[in-house]
Amino acid sequence: MDVYPTFAGLAGARVSAKQVLDGKDIWPLLSGKPDVEPPHNEFFYFVRHGVLAGVRQGQWKLLKQNGQIELYDLGADVEESRNLATQKPQTVKRLSTRMKQFELEIEATKRPPGSLSHRPRLLDPRR
Repeated sequence: MDVYPTFAGLAGARVSAKQVLDGKDIWPLLSGKPDVEPPHNEFFYFVRHGVLAGVRQGQWKLLKQNGQIELYDLGADVEESRNLATQKPQTVKRLSTRMKQFELEIEATKRPPGSLSHRPRLLDPRR
């Protein structure tokens, strides 16, 4: 979860409109203000090495890993015990499409990887 906009807002800093951010200022939600809607209507799941593995949107959770597709209705099955992927192909398609769109958004807005100019020297306990 990207909390940069929340911390920037709490510190009184302005976030540049030119900067692409994944996060939103969630302070109203965290501070318990009444009638505040979450700023995101979906949550994405990543696994090792930043691989997108799933999305949660409303009551639906779609997971795609190792060639397996799992779809759960969390409103009716909080334990994720009934995989509904074969019974709800349209929901799988809609959420899969959203996952692909999100991957493209991430690819289009990612920053180039940085490099360390200095590697910290490991301490030798014998010294």
